[in-house]
Amino acid sequence: MSKRIRVSQLKGNLLDNSPVKVFCRGILPFVKKNLNAQFITIHNYFPIRGPSFEYEPPSRVDFDNSTGAVIRCSVKGQPTPDLWWETKNGSIVREVPGLQHLRPDGSMVFAPFTPMQYRREVHDAIYRCVAANVAGKIGSREVRVRAALRRVIFFRAAILSVSKVVLQAPTIKIALPNDFMIAERS
Repeated sequence: MSKRIRVSQLKGNLLDNSPVKVFCRGILPFVKKNLNAQFITIHNYFPIRGPSFEYEPPSRVDFDNSTGAVIRCSVKGQPTPDLWWETKNGSIVREVPGLQHLRPDGSMVFAPFTPMQYRREVHDAIYRCVAANVAGKIGSREVRVRAALRRVIFFRAAILSVSKVVLQAPTIKIALPNDFMIAERS
């Protein structure tokens, strides 16, 4: 694909004979210039597009330490945008071996972990997916990540009484330790 354009419409230094990258009305062209002409021909140009989200991550991700989580983020643009993750304070997220991994497709992976491996700055934090190319930069909404610790607790329960009323299920009363708590997910 070629296009002729007036030299006076271009800005910048075009005094050498080599191909030059020039921004011109939303096009990133490769320019071959004729020094004696008023027009130049732009060869092999393609439109540029700033990054846009194909899939923006959700605003909240809650997961269990026994399951882990994957937070997807994918973008498109021309040329292909670079993609990275940032924390709330703007620092770039680095991989944490065994806990947090960044995939080439832009996803951030939280691996299953033991309660002893819990790190607040990784498992209870705010992240943002960011992408940029020559045409611009975008950032996703903030993603609040929270990992819940699942602990298995064993204890002995003593049966206090068993009663049965005719045509009803039996009722069993048991004694639990004072510090025992039952938590249900809604």
